[in-house]
Amino acid sequence: GVISKLFFWWVIPFVRMSWETVRTTGLSADMLPSIPAAEEPEANVNRLRKIWNEEKALKGSKASLVYALFLFMRSTLVICLILMALQATAMMMTPVLSLMLVRSIQGVESLEMGIAMVAG
Repeated sequence: GVISKLFFWWVIPFVRMSWETVRTTGLSADMLPSIPAAEEPEANVNRLRKIWNEEKALKGSKASLVYALFLFMRSTLVICLILMALQATAMMMTPVLSLMLVRSIQGVESLEMGIAMVAG
């Protein structure tokens, strides 16, 4: 699923297997883990084809491939945008929170207040 794609969890079985066996026996194609059914190219092509056919049926000659691709990747894009917004917010808040922590260590503000502000 989407979480698996974002965090590369699909790689873990391969990494674990390769760590244990490649050093001693080498790697062959039959040792590779199978791809999840939802990640198979055929499944994704069929899903995109279905979305594209629905788009053509709905809009005719004015169908947009870009919009069909957006519908195809919608959930992944939304999750990525949310995570990027959270990361940008955290990056913008870091200097302010660091200043609050330094001021609390210097005694300008109480240490508890500085840690509470940094912890959020």
